[in-house]
Amino acid sequence: MSASAHSLRLAGVKLQSYRGFPNPVTLWLASHTPDGKVTGKGKHLLLYGENGSGKSSFGKALRDILDFRSDAVGFDEYKYRHTDPPDEDRHVTLIFDEPAVDPLIWKPEAEGKGGRYKGHPYFTDMARSRSWLDYRRVWRASEVQYGDSVEIFSALVEEILPSCQMGTSNETFGQAWESILEMSKKSPRRVHGEKPLLEKLWKAIKRFNDFAKTFLTELEKHANELLREFAPWTEMELNWTRDVNYDPSNRQHKFSKGSIRLRMRDRGGDPLRNPSEFINEARVTAIGLCLYLAGLARSIPPARVDGSAYPRLLILDDVLLSLDMVHRLPLIKLLKSNAFQTWQIFLLTHDRAWYEIAKQQLGDGWAHHELFCQQAGGYEQPILREDHDHLMQAIDFLNQGHVKAAAVHVRTKFELVLKSACAELGLAVRYHPDPRKMPASDFWEAVNGATFDKIPPLGRKVADNGKQYWWQPKLTKVSLVPVDLKRRISHALSWVMNPLSHSQSVDRYRPEIEEAIFAVNDLEHAIDEAIAMKQAGPVVLREMFVTLMNSRTSPEA
Repeated sequence: MSASAHSLRLAGVKLQSYRGFPNPVTLWLASHTPDGKVTGKGKHLLLYGENGSGKSSFGKALRDILDFRSDAVGFDEYKYRHTDPPDEDRHVTLIFDEPAVDPLIWKPEAEGKGGRYKGHPYFTDMARSRSWLDYRRVWRASEVQYGDSVEIFSALVEEILPSCQMGTSNETFGQAWESILEMSKKSPRRVHGEKPLLEKLWKAIKRFNDFAKTFLTELEKHANELLREFAPWTEMELNWTRDVNYDPSNRQHKFSKGSIRLRMRDRGGDPLRNPSEFINEARVTAIGLCLYLAGLARSIPPARVDGSAYPRLLILDDVLLSLDMVHRLPLIKLLKSNAFQTWQIFLLTHDRAWYEIAKQQLGDGWAHHELFCQQAGGYEQPILREDHDHLMQAIDFLNQGHVKAAAVHVRTKFELVLKSACAELGLAVRYHPDPRKMPASDFWEAVNGATFDKIPPLGRKVADNGKQYWWQPKLTKVSLVPVDLKRRISHALSWVMNPLSHSQSVDRYRPEIEEAIFAVNDLEHAIDEAIAMKQAGPVVLREMFVTLMNSRTSPEA
């Protein structure tokens, strides 16, 4: 079981009877044959999911299957609860893009504690490097509610440092901390028979304290480098204020965690006495995110001793929830940087507008999928679709009988077409103080009243009373949207592309949704023609001018 040190990644994730997924679902990250044979390389994932659609459940599947802790819970703690009796084939399976590597399976009867197949050759390396973040964890690492600092020892040691190496050793902070916790639970004392374990524990704690203090300086420097992309006037300071300690003479609290205080400083280096009064929610999120990303960037390398590789998974579940658009784009820049080239990134979001922007910004190398809720058997169940063109998705959903999801795709496509038209053609849109709250009707108003210059074909020579001269048709202004198409779009706007598409009883509107699909498709073609005219205009006009000049200087003219 070997794989190239540069290529091994996940090609797919299978879920069955896990959390909110009652039925078999496979999310593919690589090209494959209809029978499931992987034929391509695994990509990063951008996943959109409505609230309650199973988006976070998918992210937690990657987190839970690779939980290496000794007290990690078993599969059945997370099984789908509305099937009685439980599905016998319930599992989470990771498929690799190297055919020689066996899938990693998590199910109740699998080998290892908690049903995890810890005997898999890549389990340990993947588990100790895997990182799962949601906005709550990011917030906990940076929120200063009172005073001028926040205690982040637990967040740092338990959530940021686990995959970071201790010095030049192959041991990570996570492994060292797990070992310390296991030994401390046995409460060794200064008595015969327990003293060797006590001395081993003290030695492990001293080693941990020494390496953590050194690493803290490196982490602070790197985190501030990242933070400059989000808030250039702010810096963070990490202070180690108390060691981890074990006192066998203390009857009640023998083991005590250390203390690390996070403080913020302004551009001049002065401490912010009340950071919550100066730093808004978006910047608090950026601070926590930079701490996590700095730790990940300095975590264990992807190559093993034998030169083989393993997927390093970075799962970001709605970590941008508190960030405005200005602060979201720097994250895209960081994820595309060299620091994260060896990671396989899973970016999950419930924000449709951000999802569409991220698709454009991230470029190649990313798979795009969408999750929707569908009422079935008295419960909402997730529907997974690979994201192609929204109108094709709408047709697919319509053929499957999922009218609500089809309407969502039509509305999304309509909004994207309108925004593209306004951006490419420079159309003025009604001002709104919050661009995220601009309704589609404002963009439609701008497009509906727009005109563009339709460039005529090249002229020709004509004869009149024995004389020849050049005849060139004039530019004409035409409506961007033909009259008949305006009527069709207006009809669809009245119900398909408004909140009615969220209604549970929209099946009777299927013919109107079909018509809306064709109307939006025709609108896209009309706008594409106008954009093409704008882009080609200067070139065509120059050719007209050259042709006209040549005709005038020609001996036949």
